[in-house]
Amino acid sequence: MADDASVHDTAEQLDTVATAKTTAVIAVSEFVLYLVIVLSAIPLGYFSLRLRDARAKMLLHCFGGAALISVAGGLNAAHPFLLASVCYLLMNLPKRSMPHGIIFLVVFSYALFYRICHLYFPDLPKKGNAIGGIMFVLQLRIVSVAFDVLGNPIKIGRGKDARTEDVPSFPSPLMYFAYVFSFMGVGTGPVVTFKDFNAYININPTKFNKAAVATIKGRQLFAFKWIVLYVIGKIVLPKPDLVNIAIGWQGVGSMVYSAAWMGAALLNLRLMYYSAWILGEQSFLLGGFGTTASNGFELEQVQAIEPFEVEINSWYDSDNKKYAYANIIRYWNMSIQRWLVRYIFKRFPIKALRPLVTMMTSAYLHGINIGFYLFFLHALMLDFLQKKWMNTDWTLPFKHITAVRWTYMFVYYNVVFRSFEYCCIPYHMPGEDFSNILKAWDNLGYFGHIVLAIMAVVVATTPQKLENTPLKTIHSQVNIAKGVAGADISASRPLSPIDPTGASAVPPQEEEKKTI
Repeated sequence: MADDASVHDTAEQLDTVATAKTTAVIAVSEFVLYLVIVLSAIPLGYFSLRLRDARAKMLLHCFGGAALISVAGGLNAAHPFLLASVCYLLMNLPKRSMPHGIIFLVVFSYALFYRICHLYFPDLPKKGNAIGGIMFVLQLRIVSVAFDVLGNPIKIGRGKDARTEDVPSFPSPLMYFAYVFSFMGVGTGPVVTFKDFNAYININPTKFNKAAVATIKGRQLFAFKWIVLYVIGKIVLPKPDLVNIAIGWQGVGSMVYSAAWMGAALLNLRLMYYSAWILGEQSFLLGGFGTTASNGFELEQVQAIEPFEVEINSWYDSDNKKYAYANIIRYWNMSIQRWLVRYIFKRFPIKALRPLVTMMTSAYLHGINIGFYLFFLHALMLDFLQKKWMNTDWTLPFKHITAVRWTYMFVYYNVVFRSFEYCCIPYHMPGEDFSNILKAWDNLGYFGHIVLAIMAVVVATTPQKLENTPLKTIHSQVNIAKGVAGADISASRPLSPIDPTGASAVPPQEEEKKTI
């Protein structure tokens, strides 16, 4: 009997090892496939720039993108092709029937079907991460073309400069599929609006000027640096498997050790995102989209991420316009934020619910697992409380001592950033049981929830007075020391898609283009 048990245990161990090896092989295959798609789009972007005929350019975007989708998805490529075709037919409905609203419902309903169809049709081929990323981008593009062409025109600018945005003409089938299937940003983003893509095709840039060349070279060098950091991170940082916090380390490591491991593992993940998003920009740049070439577009139209702003500059910025957590939000996945602001936040009729609806829409676009919703709800609470905290009327003790001011800023940033990482745990454990998420939080001492509770108590018991915020005092002292006159943050506010005041998550250069 003992021998039988030993044989059984050995067989189970071998099965576990085989499963782990199979999972590793699948992960490597997915990574290689993603890399092939992203890298293939870069030369296609440059070839697109060289085409002088707008129709030829649209054909390249349409069939080049469709080819990459087919390679990435295999039989699952039928999902994006079917959804795009059905939605174009719906665009031809009478305008009084609000076809853009119908398309929005169809896109979001199909997103649910796409995620659960394997439960009802188990024989369907397994969907990989590559086709999942393609579906994510394609859904946003379909909604963009429907609302830009058929939705109510939005206003841009402020005050006397406010005007109604120009509405693009109804797209031909070729223009529609060229945009929806475009190889630029396929699977990774950034996501550009149909209005901007339509202008890009019509202007049809065919060469760069010196400023554009400088922009592209600078961004390529930027991409190279972050890819190198990602490779180093893969070697020296912990494997980004946050289940280890809940299961592998339960009762083993201290809370501080677990928190340090969490921070290092999430840094590993962020380096991967930075590399993928910056690479995704390259096909736009080499195609003349988003550069300062003759088309007049700016880099911010296709900018996906600013890693330095997220990682370092969040805790101190001399222009006094950024709040620690709001800066993380502002520069993270910027094109998706612009999409959310333009099509969800600004268009939802009940202003008080706009932040919640925007965050829940983002969660739904990412998936239907509870982890996504927990993350976005906690992110919303942290964003709200952090802004209120910055406006509380209290004075920093010993504020005249430079070391005290800098220490406060450094500690405050790290508390907020570590709390943000704490909130990210459910996002990176979406397939896990809720009990495992709670175990992970328990092994971290629920410190993120404690921070939220402390901030809530301080905010509830301290008067709000913007003119006397501690951060304003800190920045004013620092700027006085630097000889900067008139430093004041009282007139500024963080730009975030979940800002209840309606400020959008666009860079300063885009300020005049914000919707109101």
